[in-house]
Amino acid sequence: MFFSIPLFSGDAKGPLWGKNYYVLFLPYYSFPGMEAAPGRKSDLSFNLSQYLVQDIVTEFHQYGDTLIKERYIDYEGYIFEPTVSFNPLDTLEIGLTTRFHVYYGGFLDPVFEAFHSLFSFPNGGRESYGQNEVFINLHTTSGMDFSLGEPTAAFGDTDLFVKWSFLHLKFMDLALFSAIKLPTGSIESVTGSGYGDVALSLLADFYITKWLAVYVQNGFTVPGQMLLKNTLSPEPIYSLLTSVEFILSRKISLIAQFRLCTSPIKEGVTVPENITHSVKLHKPMTDIQAGVVMDLSGYRLQMGFEEDAFTNNGADLIVNISLSKSFNLHR
Repeated sequence: MFFSIPLFSGDAKGPLWGKNYYVLFLPYYSFPGMEAAPGRKSDLSFNLSQYLVQDIVTEFHQYGDTLIKERYIDYEGYIFEPTVSFNPLDTLEIGLTTRFHVYYGGFLDPVFEAFHSLFSFPNGGRESYGQNEVFINLHTTSGMDFSLGEPTAAFGDTDLFVKWSFLHLKFMDLALFSAIKLPTGSIESVTGSGYGDVALSLLADFYITKWLAVYVQNGFTVPGQMLLKNTLSPEPIYSLLTSVEFILSRKISLIAQFRLCTSPIKEGVTVPENITHSVKLHKPMTDIQAGVVMDLSGYRLQMGFEEDAFTNNGADLIVNISLSKSFNLHR
C-alpha cells in the first residue's frame, strides 16, 4: 500500500506524497514522501498525482556602473504522475511511477506580481521580463545543460521502486526504500537526464500520540553519469524529508513537511552570453510543504503546496493534488 494505517496511531495517513519537480532536480531521481509502515499482502495500489509548477530564477550582477540581469528559469508547468504498486508480502512493496510533463507560459505571472506588490514582497525579477513565457537556460559546470524556449509536452522518466518494512513496533516503523530511474525522458525536453539513476533511502515513522505522528526520510541519489565515470557529472544528491502529521480525526489530517536536497551542480551555472557565474544554484534546496489528507470512503485525497525557503533555491510554487486507492486481490 502507498499509505497504510499503523495500529498505534490508528488514524495516521502518512506524509505528503510528492516528487521534487524543481528544474535543477527534475532530471534526476527524487524520493516521494512515503511511510515506513508495512502494507497488506496482495494489495494492488494506484496513485494519480498532478502538479502545477510556477517558477522564475534570476540574478543581477553589478560590473562597475553596469547592472547585468540574468534569467535562468521562467515558466509554468504541469505534470501528470501515475504510480502503481503491489504488495507480495505485508513487508514488501514493489512499484512503478511514470510521468508526463507540459511546459507552458501559463497565466499566474500577473497574479504573483500583484500579490508581491500588495505586500511589498520582492518579485524575483519578474517585472524585468515579459509575462507568461517559457524560458529555461542553464549551462552547468556538471556536464548538464538545460535549454527550452517554447511550450513543450513530453513523457518523462520512469521509476521502479522497492520498499522493505523490516521493523514494525507499536510506536515506530522502519523501512528501506530503493529505486532505479529508467531514462525514458530526455534532456532536450527537460524531462530527464538521458541516464539511469540509482537511489537508496531509510524511512522511519514515529507515532507520538493518537493525534501526532512524525515521518523522517534520508536518502542518496547517484546520477547515472557518475556510475559511468563521466569526466563531467552531477554530484550525488542527499535528500532529507521530515513530516509532522496532526491527526484531526479518522477522516482528516493536516501535514507540515520540510524537504532538503543538496544540489547536483558543483559550482553553480554559467551564462555564456555574458560570461558570468552564479553560485546561487549550487546551494541546497530547502522547501516547506503543507497540506491536508482526507479519507473519502477508502480513497486517500491529498491537497498541498510547497514554497522555496531560506536558500531561495527551489520552485516558487508547486501545487499538488493526489488521489490513491488500494484493492486487495484476495478479497
